[in-house]
Amino acid sequence: MAGAAKIWRGGADSAIRRVLRIRPARWRLLECAAGTVECATAAAVCLGAAPVVAGSVMAALGAVFTVLLVQARRGRAPGGCGCLSWRRAADRITWRAIARAGCVLAAGVADLTAAPIALRQADHAWFALGALTAALVYTLLSVQWPARTLRCRRSLWFPARNALRTVAGNAMFGSFLDSHGPLLSGPRYRRVGCTDQFSFIVPAEADSAVRHRELLFDVVHGAAGAVAVRAAVRDGARPAEGRLMKLPATVRIRSASKVTGHEATT
Repeated sequence: MAGAAKIWRGGADSAIRRVLRIRPARWRLLECAAGTVECATAAAVCLGAAPVVAGSVMAALGAVFTVLLVQARRGRAPGGCGCLSWRRAADRITWRAIARAGCVLAAGVADLTAAPIALRQADHAWFALGALTAALVYTLLSVQWPARTLRCRRSLWFPARNALRTVAGNAMFGSFLDSHGPLLSGPRYRRVGCTDQFSFIVPAEADSAVRHRELLFDVVHGAAGAVAVRAAVRDGARPAEGRLMKLPATVRIRSASKVTGHEATT
């Protein structure tokens, strides 16, 4: 599929072109040639024709792609991998693109290694299982799907940490820190339905009857992944029950700067 996409569109800009420093006119010819080699290799591998040669070429393609993508990621070259046109364009090379190229390299080495061995009938089930697993892994690395829960559309991986980052990046959080001073503790975190609740403790005013104030932030998860942040201040109340979380580095820097009386910059 990636080879056919290269032949069809030809000359699409990518991070690999910037790494190789090739002009767009020559890049179109090179990309079409690479797509032709990819399609021919795929046909030979799937049909079982010349297994040693096909496996060697597939391993070589995977190795070249992996090296180029790693170099593009290290050099922070703008643009994606230029593989499939329907895949969402990326500003930078991600580890997913490198992992896909590594899968091609691993598949080529496996095919080259297994080619001289005559497979017995009992080995066909293991081959089918391996092919199905490899296809599943490669599909998950290729498809852009939101890793969110079905009910609340909350982040599936590290939901509390991502919600805390949402709070820390919100404009209300910065204005609350500017108005109420440094953070003394927290945040305390708990989950209520589709809402993530965070509680921070800050010092009260010098002439106030209470010793501290509590900053409350609610991260409400709505339909289609929409997120809303609600904020409130409560005087003299202890933080709500919940587990204590570690503050992001930017929040700690800002809180420490307020202690010295200087304006915070993050």
